[in-house]
Amino acid sequence: MVEAPHISFAPLIEEALAELPPGETLERVLPPDYAAPENARMSLRARFADWLGRGSFRSVYITNGKVEVANMFFFPFGECNVSLYAMEFVRFGPKGVVGVIDLASDGASLSADRLGRELLQQTHAAFPRLINGDDPPPWYEECRSGDDFFIRPRDSADMEALCAAQSFIWKAYRKMVAGAPEINVSALADHERALAAYMDHHRIHSPGLPLLHRTFGETWTDTFLREFLFKPHSPSAAPDYG
Repeated sequence: MVEAPHISFAPLIEEALAELPPGETLERVLPPDYAAPENARMSLRARFADWLGRGSFRSVYITNGKVEVANMFFFPFGECNVSLYAMEFVRFGPKGVVGVIDLASDGASLSADRLGRELLQQTHAAFPRLINGDDPPPWYEECRSGDDFFIRPRDSADMEALCAAQSFIWKAYRKMVAGAPEINVSALADHERALAAYMDHHRIHSPGLPLLHRTFGETWTDTFLREFLFKPHSPSAAPDYG
């Protein structure tokens, strides 16, 4: 893998938050021990926000200067018939390790699944240098859409393209969310179950578990993932972090 200059992922999270409509977005205040826990070895910042009537934005940014991890999720509420959004970028030193972007369907709506796949395909076409890696872990194979990005960056150009692809797809996804119809009442229960299963799957198999365990401890990590980052919500209500 060719070494690349340091490209910070932090602005991607700020950019995504800024894209949410101000009058309809409520940033969630997590307890300080989980929003920005104190640790001499690693810095972590969690940013959560609810787009009222649309869904829950959740992000985590971790760095110590050498290691950098950024992830973002958008989990749609029951009022919003759209695929969920998932992104994670990782670098170690100057080298990009992996870049993942996906719009995963809950299986409750063929129309939402089709629109999500079409947007991913359009993004692949717009960034042809980003060629998917052939070594995704089995747990990820179980939950990917099939049109996702699973990139092993080769150089700085790949890293720059990944960041540009993230911005490109997020802007289009935000418009998709804004215009999404409600999920059919008959599909709400399936939507809720599928979303909870996706969250549980990521909580159990998160590739960041070893890093979080070493840095913040197993008890903190389990609480953070279970009660905050991957806490399911009612399909018709925002999650309670109180």
